[in-house]
Amino acid sequence: MMGQKDLFVQAAFYCTPIYARVLVRPIKSCVEAPEDRSWREVNDDLLRAIPSTTLLHLVSVQLTREMSTIALENINGWVLHATRAAKARDALMKAAERFVMIRDGVFKTELTAALKALLVRKPLYKSCLSDKESFDEAVRDIIDRTLATVRFHWEIGLYANADARALAVRALSLLHATLAERVVMYTNERSIMMPARFKFYRELYDRLGQFRGIDARVNQAVDALSSAVALFPSDGRALYGSALDQFWSICTDLIDSLNDQLQDDFAQDMGVFEDFDDQMNVFENDTMDTLVVLDQIDALMCLQLQN
Repeated sequence: MMGQKDLFVQAAFYCTPIYARVLVRPIKSCVEAPEDRSWREVNDDLLRAIPSTTLLHLVSVQLTREMSTIALENINGWVLHATRAAKARDALMKAAERFVMIRDGVFKTELTAALKALLVRKPLYKSCLSDKESFDEAVRDIIDRTLATVRFHWEIGLYANADARALAVRALSLLHATLAERVVMYTNERSIMMPARFKFYRELYDRLGQFRGIDARVNQAVDALSSAVALFPSDGRALYGSALDQFWSICTDLIDSLNDQLQDDFAQDMGVFEDFDDQMNVFENDTMDTLVVLDQIDALMCLQLQN
């Protein structure tokens, strides 16, 4: 039976891609826009007159940033330990509330104004976008249909850890990329590291520490990161001298170790694909041999029939 220490959850959300979707659409898909324009062009012109579309987009951007600090991004969302589910749920709920508040507030107001301006300036669009007779009813109809497509949905549930190795490789890849980028970007911290920088490494350790136990390599990486973070002074002083040298030595060794491990994983995966290719080659060769034999049989039968 799975224990609490092995229990993980996966969180995910869907937010309508504002800039990628045609939100304002005709009542029938076959209806073409007037003036030889595409509905994509009409939609983009309207959105340019609605500044709050940026606010809707930023909701998903901010939520992604928040989730990336507490969980490990996976193919279908974010994986995190069950003890942190309440924190993830709180972030998801607040993002959903912000999204709905913006959509039903300033976004609706600005969309209504932009749509009215379009219909007044070019009345031909009214019959394409709505079958309502009056101007106000047509505007409400178009707005209601548009807002119905602007949605935010989230969910959180148990994560079925069918392949611990895949999750471990994901965690190790993240740690390797993050540390390697940090070493390159902050070469000026080789001589002294200010306390403000400590938060980044502590959060990184906290984020990956929740996956301790899923794989021996993850345990080793988390232990190494823990020993590096333990070098930070707790009295607000900067990190320098031999302690800083030791910190960078641990990080450098960890980067090199992770690089070797990930390369080994890559080589193993390539071996699987090579075996698969070999099997396909055997299959292809067998198939070709079979076709040759069948051709020979057909030729012999033709000769017999001719005789």
